[in-house]
Amino acid sequence: MGEQLLPLTEFLRISNCGHILYFYETLEQYVANAVAYVTTGIEYGHHILIVEKDDIYPLIDRELKQIFDDSEYQNYVHYIDSGSFYGIHGDFHYWSIVAYFGKVIQSLFKNNITIRTWAHVQWKEQDNILLKLDEFEQVADKSVSEMELMSVCAYDANAVSASLLTRMLHSHAFYMTDNELVQSPLYGSYKRATFS
Repeated sequence: MGEQLLPLTEFLRISNCGHILYFYETLEQYVANAVAYVTTGIEYGHHILIVEKDDIYPLIDRELKQIFDDSEYQNYVHYIDSGSFYGIHGDFHYWSIVAYFGKVIQSLFKNNITIRTWAHVQWKEQDNILLKLDEFEQVADKSVSEMELMSVCAYDANAVSASLLTRMLHSHAFYMTDNELVQSPLYGSYKRATFS
């Protein structure tokens, strides 16, 4: 796949593959960014896998229905509830999550289509969750790179510590906030995570 610059949202362009860490602060801006991401993807004929909370997806869906006809965007948008996807009712088994993600993506690849993903990461409190999230993102980065995907991993900024944010900058080529997208200065410099 040749590298080209594609719009991430209406105002942001990156290459056609990349792992993006998104720490959002306001739900309103989060929904607006998700809608812009999906909209630009559809305009380029990309399919979008959205892994989203069941109380937020209807907000995104409602906005998309104001832009596109149902049939126009439903052919491109593939939704999975993030609670089910991440298994938040049990232990956060990141290898299982990545394997499931790979199966879903491969089923879409069979149709020879370009895919971008938007995933709202969820977990429940448990032992070593910060380490598990960090390890998950390292494995996910490798998968995203191998599959040449554009992939957004979204986290509620109010639910994540500064130390985890710093660790995640090592496994994401880009860092996004509600209003900004920058290259991660730490990307690719993996070091064993330690959390206090």
